[in-house]
Amino acid sequence: MTIRISGLHDVVYLARLRATAATDGAVGVPLAARMESVLELAREGEAGVAFENLCSNLHEYKVRLESTEFGAIARLGTELGIDPGRWESLSVLVADGPPPGYREPMVVWAVEARVYSDQSTYQLGVFTSEAEAKRLLAIRSPVDWGEVYLNMLPVHETVADWEYDA
Repeated sequence: MTIRISGLHDVVYLARLRATAATDGAVGVPLAARMESVLELAREGEAGVAFENLCSNLHEYKVRLESTEFGAIARLGTELGIDPGRWESLSVLVADGPPPGYREPMVVWAVEARVYSDQSTYQLGVFTSEAEAKRLLAIRSPVDWGEVYLNMLPVHETVADWEYDA
């Protein structure tokens, strides 16, 4: 049976179907209750806010989506003029997406130097923000080291996460 998803109400309905057992451990709020607040916002004419809340809740509860559901979410976001970044992160929840338990890698920035005389490479520092890495890059003179550059590195928690991204 194919379900035609036509708008915010249908997307919320499908999310509710998947949410029967999902609760937020910190506050104990069932996802179904949050979906009711999303529908209430939509009824009050706040479709954009409702859509953004829907996406946040689906991501927070890690609700598995079918590819057709994700497509409907993307179409609805486009129709509402919402920034695609609000729903594109939901692609990791698509059933044919990453395996359960997958964690996206953290990104770190390494300031590295290549010494021309012996062709060796050194890490001068590793930072969680590009801005801090660039600060170090600005104070290290290429004359001292040869070539000094930034290297963006994804840091995975498990080999399984790395294998999925490879």
